[in-house]
Order: sequence, then C-alpha cells, then structure tokens
Amino acid sequence: MILPTLYARYSSDRQRSASIDDQVREGCALATRHGWPKPEIYTDAEISGERKDRPGYTALLRAARAGEFNVLLLWDLKRLSRAADLPHLLENLRYWGVRVVTCDGFDSDQEGADIRGW
Repeated sequence: MILPTLYARYSSDRQRSASIDDQVREGCALATRHGWPKPEIYTDAEISGERKDRPGYTALLRAARAGEFNVLLLWDLKRLSRAADLPHLLENLRYWGVRVVTCDGFDSDQEGADIRGW
C-alpha cells in the first residue's frame, strides 16, 4: 500500500510564497499520475534548505522514522536539503522504507539512482 507524503519549501523573499502552492499542485499531480492517494503535506516557508531546524522538515523526518509514509514526493531534491548531507539523508529515508520521487524525474527506486546527476 502506497502512503505518500509531500514536502514543499521556499527559502527567501526572492521567491514567491505561491511557490509552495505550485510545488504542492505539481506533487499532487505526480501522485495522481502514479495512481497514488492524495499525499499528506509538510511545508516550510522562508527557511533555507541548509537549515536542519525547519519545523515541517523535522516533523517530516519524525513521521518517516515512525513509518507513517513510504513515498516522499518533492518538486526537486533541493526542496529537501541544500546541505552536503543530502546523500546521507536519502540513505536514511531508504533505510526507513521511504522511496523518494521528484517532479523532475528522480526516483530512488530506479536501478542506478544517483543524486549526483540531479
């Protein structure tokens, strides 16, 4: 059974607050194309992807550890993290049984999935 969750974030006043709405709309459309239910949604506004103390992000990771979802939808990997720990974070998500799928084509379940190209 697929239990999707979506995370959306924008980081500064140079981006539009509507960016979260755009990311949610595209992520929900991605879920629909896969035939998955509507995802649970976590967001952070005006917070850098380098910060680990983002409220939506920390709640998302708690839910992942607890097994509350098994697919994480993102607009792109940079929404999740802009820090050097992104590969480690993706390894943790995989360990917790979470597949990561982005609107720009990354799928951690694809053979040979490697974030270096993203």
